[in-house]
Amino acid sequence: MSMNADPVTRLQAAALADASGVQRFAGGAVAVSRGRVLAVGRLSDLPVGRTIDLGDVLLTPAHVNAHTHLELTSIGPRPYAGSFVEWVRMLQAERAAGHDAVYASVAEGCGGLADAGVGYVGDIGGGRHGQGALRGAMVDNQTQGVMFCEYLGLDGRPAEPQHERLQADLAAPAPPQGLRIGLQPHAPYSTGRGVYQACTQAAMRRGWPLSTHLAEMLQEHAFVGRATGPFRDFLEDLGLWTDALLDVYGKGLSPVQWMEPYLQQAPWLLAHGNYLSDDDIAILARHHASIAYCPIASAYFGHPQNGHPPHRYRDLLAAGVNVCLGTDSILCQPADEPQPMGVLPAMRYLHQRDGVDPALLLAMATTHGHRALQSPALQGTLAPGADARFTLIDLPPNHGSAAVDTLTLALQSDAPARLWDDTN
Repeated sequence: MSMNADPVTRLQAAALADASGVQRFAGGAVAVSRGRVLAVGRLSDLPVGRTIDLGDVLLTPAHVNAHTHLELTSIGPRPYAGSFVEWVRMLQAERAAGHDAVYASVAEGCGGLADAGVGYVGDIGGGRHGQGALRGAMVDNQTQGVMFCEYLGLDGRPAEPQHERLQADLAAPAPPQGLRIGLQPHAPYSTGRGVYQACTQAAMRRGWPLSTHLAEMLQEHAFVGRATGPFRDFLEDLGLWTDALLDVYGKGLSPVQWMEPYLQQAPWLLAHGNYLSDDDIAILARHHASIAYCPIASAYFGHPQNGHPPHRYRDLLAAGVNVCLGTDSILCQPADEPQPMGVLPAMRYLHQRDGVDPALLLAMATTHGHRALQSPALQGTLAPGADARFTLIDLPPNHGSAAVDTLTLALQSDAPARLWDDTN
């Protein structure tokens, strides 16, 4: 090797897999250099370099948690008593306040991501205190992905603070490579058309990703379609309801139909999608939207309700909608979950509950997540040029004699995931 050649590291694992066709369950290795994959194959066929034997592990591209709220990490898991409005009141009372507290909460969440084998995140935050503390914590912890700046503000009320903060966020310097900015109007029941359109136009001009919560709850359908229900009552209690909002809500639209003017303009990452009709799914497919499905959080809130069918993620996938995985906030995770920020628990949950094919789950946790975050095409694979960020999952010593492939074995076990990162 030339004295001037970039150093090569070869990672040898019991098994390697990705969603682009690399399925080396009989073992193999990946060669990396300068934070990028060089090649995958048998160790003897790879470029010469330092070799690290990872032992009995499954190596995959680093997982993507496409929807979470790092700012809420300090609250920890909380039980759900059945009222979303009361849950929101608890969240408002207990969430971190002030720069130092927000920084510490986000930093704790960033550590939880890495500890759970998550290499990329779609984080939602900054709605109360702006982006300073959130950005600082993510940069300091070398967290990669998209930092979605969140905005709330209903039409019919003075919206200047939200628009002023949007302009400040747009003028802020770009974060380091690996972390990008996105824009997130919170949800149709909390954020009016003026904020949605301002965010859509600003993101399109800059090529930034867009996200929002959509079709998450039946109460959302009641408010958007009929201007009734707990969200209307909540706004009245806060003094935020005016009859001028009847120009925007109560027109018989589903949340997806209400969103369609913005879906037509750009590809959106939509969180949850717990209540979708056939027409809704057709709209999402037509406009190339992505759904971040958070199965453990959906179960935590008791979805589906009132006789509605289970989450339609399989119908979405069949229609061509990109479905990826998220956790939502740590509040929604089981108190005894050792890796509450991880995507592996969601993969295992769907594999056990619904019998989802492990290869599809790996795609939802990697390539689908990157597509939703509008990452470069190679990301989430082991192809040459992709990031040298990997999720490692321990395998039992007798994995070679198991009746199922190693990816299935990893989903059937309770072994933790961890991150291996050569990009920082």
